[in-house]
Amino acid sequence: NYTQVLPTFTAKFEKHGFASVFGNIESAMNHRLIEPLYDFERVMVQRLEYGGQILVNKKNFWADGWMNWERAQHKGDPFKEEFTVGLSMLPTFARSKKQKFSFQIPAQIMISHRGGQLDTDTTPLVTLLDVAGGISLEYSFQKIFLKSIRLENYYVYYKDLSFTKLAPFVEGDALYFNLSLKTKFATLLLSYWNGNGFYSPRGGALYQAVSTKDGFTKQKNRNLVFLRLMHENEIFENVFLEIRLEPYYDLNNSLLEYSYGIYLA
Repeated sequence: NYTQVLPTFTAKFEKHGFASVFGNIESAMNHRLIEPLYDFERVMVQRLEYGGQILVNKKNFWADGWMNWERAQHKGDPFKEEFTVGLSMLPTFARSKKQKFSFQIPAQIMISHRGGQLDTDTTPLVTLLDVAGGISLEYSFQKIFLKSIRLENYYVYYKDLSFTKLAPFVEGDALYFNLSLKTKFATLLLSYWNGNGFYSPRGGALYQAVSTKDGFTKQKNRNLVFLRLMHENEIFENVFLEIRLEPYYDLNNSLLEYSYGIYLA
């Protein structure tokens, strides 16, 4: 199921820090979304996104607005069309002259829709909204073992905007805290997630109040602590090998689990 050959086409127009992309857009981790909204493993299992995209890359402002057309609907098709619209912004409000300190306020919005103008599929349309906003502080060091310290805190909100509510939870929110230490040899990331009725169909499975496997199993409150250890090494020019060890503890169920992975990029 991981072997697939697909044609791609991209048209990109770029000038003065602005860019428009049509066709196969710059997807996955390029959106810079937090993992509860967008699972980082989609870079492997849902690699390609098709649609349109507007990019802004200025000194103190970065933004990515896109539409991913996941399933088109044509006359006679027994299913609804599906697409995702997203906006990710990262303005920088303070940055020291020597690039040691930065203060940013990230904002992220994603709308997932399943609907269409044809009546071949009579199931109700689905429109889900996910929003995240927070504060990011980073301080960089020079020529010592500890390279940087980064603190990111988010408030995350979810709402079912469908006319006919089908999701187990109509509305939910969460708090998401991250503290990362980047050293000369590895990055250590400590995360805390406390979600109540939160759901994002494109997000990491562990954060959701509804199972992404069957869509029925649910747990309204998800209270999790993550500890991630990541080591990246450039084995050849522009070829990177990353090793990740990620234990986490489920506070509600007193359950300790872990995952590990090796990534080549």
